[in-house]
Amino acid sequence: MKPEQAVAAARSSLERERADGSYSEDLEGWRVQPPERPSTDSLLEWAIIEPDMDLVVSTRRWGAPISAVKRVLVHLTRQYTAQLASQQTRVNVHLMGRLGELDERLADVNHRLGDLENAELGRRIAELEGAELGRRIADLEDADIGRGIGDVESPGRE
Repeated sequence: MKPEQAVAAARSSLERERADGSYSEDLEGWRVQPPERPSTDSLLEWAIIEPDMDLVVSTRRWGAPISAVKRVLVHLTRQYTAQLASQQTRVNVHLMGRLGELDERLADVNHRLGDLENAELGRRIAELEGAELGRRIADLEDADIGRGIGDVESPGRE
């Protein structure tokens, strides 16, 4: 099969499978869970690059000689790879420091935003309470005007 024909073949195969009922169109039950966010401690640990010589192995049939050759190559290129690893480690550590600063700034902004939202909420409640109090006073004044001043009975007068 030529690459140009692969897409058409895949689409026709999909249509046959759908016709046979192999694929359900209802995908509501399928949800991709986001990966768990690594902790800051894990990120700091991963930021430091430390090659592990124990990982230089071969699992092939002639694994021992191949592993020996790999270790010799690692030893011969150690100066260059160490320089690269140290530069990358410095960048990673600096980035983690900046990430920590940004986390702190974000927490501060969220705290300030919460304070502003609480202050705004308090102001709005005061406005609404003031408006409600004003409406009630106006209602009472309207009721008093309707009765007339002379209609009000004083205690002690009969």
